[in-house]
Amino acid sequence: MRNDIKSLIIGNRLTQSVLSALHFKELSWLGWRIWFKYILFSKPYVPKNELIIEISDTCNAKCSFCTTGIENRKKGGKKERKKFIEPDFFEKIVHYCKQQHFIQKDTNVCLINWGEPFLHPEFEKIIEISHREHLNIYLSSNASVFPKISKNFNASCIKNMVFSMPGFSQASYNKIHQLNFEQVKSNISKIVETFRISNPNIVFTLFFHIYRFNVPEIDAAYKFSKGLKMMFYPYFAFINDYEMHRDFLLKKSSPNDLELIKRFLFKKCEIPIKLIKTCPYCNRILVNPDGECELCTIKRTKIGNIFEMTPEKLSKCFEESKICKECMQLGLMN
Repeated sequence: MRNDIKSLIIGNRLTQSVLSALHFKELSWLGWRIWFKYILFSKPYVPKNELIIEISDTCNAKCSFCTTGIENRKKGGKKERKKFIEPDFFEKIVHYCKQQHFIQKDTNVCLINWGEPFLHPEFEKIIEISHREHLNIYLSSNASVFPKISKNFNASCIKNMVFSMPGFSQASYNKIHQLNFEQVKSNISKIVETFRISNPNIVFTLFFHIYRFNVPEIDAAYKFSKGLKMMFYPYFAFINDYEMHRDFLLKKSSPNDLELIKRFLFKKCEIPIKLIKTCPYCNRILVNPDGECELCTIKRTKIGNIFEMTPEKLSKCFEESKICKECMQLGLMN
């Protein structure tokens, strides 16, 4: 799954694309038109003081530029064991994070990193625990499935919900997610309607990933979003796999990857190498379904068990990480 939080944390990619338009004729008209029509008065939710507990490391999409999507394409039809966090274990992690002050009153707890949260067979129990623990929940989904919930489902702890779309036609979905487009639309409508019953204040946002092939579909997606009273946030798709993105910036991409990038992405929107001194993910906790802490959302690098982690130890992990140093030198999170 494409990590939508990254698109906000690293800054408004569309804004950067519009700035790039001053230099690249390819984007000048497109960037400005999208900016004025869809973005100017849009204020998408930007998570702050965030903690990530990944409840599912399984995703059913096959995105060409996402770590899990790339893995899914390589597997072909091969099925592997799905991994979901156990509800009791989730609660235990929450309690420990509160003790260590990783979770505070204003902390936003995101239940997604690389997996699809609605695939979790006990999704409702996770939300029940979150409600009981007074958590502020952030969710993102490809809406390929409707979650397993009861008629009495309580969504009151869910503050923000994002839907990611790689286009607004089956043709576009065949190129990226490889999911059923009509089913996705139906699920989005049903999720919005169902969740609003118990929580009419949830902020729903449709993230539209702009590729070369789906520009004519932006307006239809916008109208669909407004019809459901959701926020609409289009941004230029980018490479969301650490190795692929690094190799591209260093001009070391494989012929296949480079061909794919040229065919699908507005690659001139990619940020040039620029050293950064601070990272927005520094000192943020990310816990996978096994209870292992990972370095950040752009590369799976384990740094220790959550129940052995303290704020001081976490800070030291970031300071000593070779991956962090390389990432900041390349400006991947700029």
